[in-house]
Amino acid sequence: MIHSIALSGIVLAAMAQPPDRADSTGAWRMLHTVAGPDQWLTAAWLGEGGAWFAGGKNILLTGRDESAKETAVPRTVVYRFGEDSSGRVVAVGLRAMVWEQDGDGFRLVHQSPSPPRKGRASYGELLYGIGYLDPSSAETLIAYGPNDLIAYRLASGAWETKRDSTLASWALIGPPKPALPRGCDRLYWHWLSRKEAFLSCDDGRSYLVSNDQFEAAGRLPAACKDDVSTVARDKTALYLSCGSHPSLWVHKMGQPPWDRVQGAPSGVRSVVAKDGCVLLVTDNQVWRRCGVNER
Repeated sequence: MIHSIALSGIVLAAMAQPPDRADSTGAWRMLHTVAGPDQWLTAAWLGEGGAWFAGGKNILLTGRDESAKETAVPRTVVYRFGEDSSGRVVAVGLRAMVWEQDGDGFRLVHQSPSPPRKGRASYGELLYGIGYLDPSSAETLIAYGPNDLIAYRLASGAWETKRDSTLASWALIGPPKPALPRGCDRLYWHWLSRKEAFLSCDDGRSYLVSNDQFEAAGRLPAACKDDVSTVARDKTALYLSCGSHPSLWVHKMGQPPWDRVQGAPSGVRSVVAKDGCVLLVTDNQVWRRCGVNER
């Protein structure tokens, strides 16, 4: 079964200041609210030095604590952020659009040459994931979406698109015939990096997959068994947002099963974790929590 679209940010250039840990007491801190009448958020990313990033319909955000810069991206939706090997942040979305970090903002570097499509037809040119996921070329950064769409960056820095069902399937649902744990029928596969992934089975078991090794992560909560929205990892913790009105769950590797993250906002559309901080977005807000032992 193909997983739910994982919706999901970026690094401000060369920030020398240390991260502001004013929210390190464990309280969730609301950093920004999107107020536009035709705007909502779908993607998040954590950068260095306290920088954070978010995006969604008609908007890209770069911020530090409660200070944020809004960049309008009309008539499109940003679905996912990622980083290239140099640390430059890349965002992807509808109309095969690709934005790359440019100073404290973004520059559109690729889009479909076709006129914008409406309704379901627009998803034929959707990119909603990004990473170094080409098994035949470890240095090629790709973005991927449904309908076998692949965007890839050339050595020159330019982006091109193609249809590649084999590569799209690898990016979306993992290797074609992995040696799964006994009795596991793969339900959801999400790449965390080029060699690390999250796996859930149809019986509710979950695993961290690293270099073809499976580390048990316990049975998923009922809300997460059939509807995982997004996955993130920070060192020894895994985070999931799950359910029709997604809530946030955490699992500490090597400890008992998943726990609901106390005090987290509901309606989580994207979550990212890094260096002891968790950043999430709801439909119209950006929230962060740092320095917390979740158990």
